[in-house]
Amino acid sequence: MTKAEYAAYVERVETYLKGLEAVSTGATRGCEECCSDFGVRFGEHDPEECGCDYLGNGSWDCGHVDGEDEEPLNDEGGFSWSPCEVCDSSLGGNRYTWHAIIPKDGDVKGGTMVHGTCCEDCVYFINYGKLDDSTMWDIEHDQPKDE
Repeated sequence: MTKAEYAAYVERVETYLKGLEAVSTGATRGCEECCSDFGVRFGEHDPEECGCDYLGNGSWDCGHVDGEDEEPLNDEGGFSWSPCEVCDSSLGGNRYTWHAIIPKDGDVKGGTMVHGTCCEDCVYFINYGKLDDSTMWDIEHDQPKDE
């Protein structure tokens, strides 16, 4: 990737993410779509609402286990030919979950959660504000990688 290509990439990503807050990568139990994808309950377990009885040792007769909701959802990504939603790259590759909030009246509380997928480069860029060190070294030294 050349310096010009990198500048164009940064422009695409920043334009796409403009106006979004709390941008992060990975699956989360706070997202209904992620919970559906991973087959886990969305939201807190409420025994009164559920109508279940406590069995002991953190287990409930509905199948819920206390503490289970705290385990992270393991988003290993998956191959797709679909373009990256963030940088619009049409290259096939692994796609990973990302989230952001569209603020309501300038505040993230009460805002709308956005759920999407992005390429590996965008995961790195969202988390570190740049591409991986090897790619950045090549760009800084005008040594684009062989395609």
